[in-house]
Amino acid sequence: MQRLDKHPPLGLAPGGGTQKVYICVIMKTYNHLSREQRYTIDRLLKQGKSYSFIAETIGVATSTVSREIRRNQTPRGKYSCRQAETYASERKEWRYYPRKFNSKMRHNVEQIIRQRQWSPEQIVGRFRLEGIPIVGKTTLYTFLHKDKESGGDLYRHTRHHLKYHHKPLASPQKGKWGRRKSIDERPDCIDCKECFGDFEMDLIIGAQQREAILTLTERKTGYAIIEKLPNGKNAKSLARVVNRSLAYFKRMGLLHSITTDNGSEFMAFRSIERALRIPVFFAKPYCSTDKPHVELLNKLIRQYIPKGTSFKDIDDKQIRNIRMLLNNRPRKSLDFKSPNEVLALLLSHRCT
Repeated sequence: MQRLDKHPPLGLAPGGGTQKVYICVIMKTYNHLSREQRYTIDRLLKQGKSYSFIAETIGVATSTVSREIRRNQTPRGKYSCRQAETYASERKEWRYYPRKFNSKMRHNVEQIIRQRQWSPEQIVGRFRLEGIPIVGKTTLYTFLHKDKESGGDLYRHTRHHLKYHHKPLASPQKGKWGRRKSIDERPDCIDCKECFGDFEMDLIIGAQQREAILTLTERKTGYAIIEKLPNGKNAKSLARVVNRSLAYFKRMGLLHSITTDNGSEFMAFRSIERALRIPVFFAKPYCSTDKPHVELLNKLIRQYIPKGTSFKDIDDKQIRNIRMLLNNRPRKSLDFKSPNEVLALLLSHRCT
């Protein structure tokens, strides 16, 4: 056996000169799992198969399967191939997004929050839709919290003022209603949001419990209609406002149903059904989840009209401005397009 110290050091030739040395570094490549492989992992896990069996089936190392399940499991510790694809896609996209929240981004974010009251998620989603560099929503929330802690007022322009609380459920109202259509009679296609034209209806009540604002929202797009009621909670007056507000959609063939709750202010529903020739469905008592879209709209409006506010000082111009802001706000459910944009596209297709 030859001693290693008899050989010249690397880079030194036997005669004392120098020689070029090429070092080949072999790097281990990692191939990302495909959608089919993730589906197989999901299926075999449900069958109770071991990690090693799964790895052999899809042709990867056992450590790859272990890492895949650990990184992409749901908060409840379960593995879902669909959720894993979403997580992996988000990590892949994140690598190409800017990491530093620079002064230009900060200026743009501050302006949008102050002027349009968009949430961090809406800002990030819309910026990325338009190809504008922006950090993640977590960074924006951290920025808002730090601004609040340092005495800033930016948080006041957010929906919850960075506070979250639950709304108590209202009790059902008694009265002479007659035959009503229960939400159980509502067609399944409305739940699936297959087409535009199914609305949810509710009221926002003022400080004196006499003033009221009518709120209507379309289930598929979140398009909002907001009207101050001249006679408060009077049922007949409310029905007239509803008929006027939805007349345009009826003429365009874009009105199919209304879902509301059991408040006594909706007792004149038959005049709505006759005028608009659509059914009015009623949610179950104590079940605000039967009309979640209008409940969300009411919370968004409370960002501009806090609870305890008297509606006497709120005019129609202010109501129209709130409606404009909300209908121009990007929505995650619409791929960060706004309800106005989606409605305009729908109307353009109907006119061609």
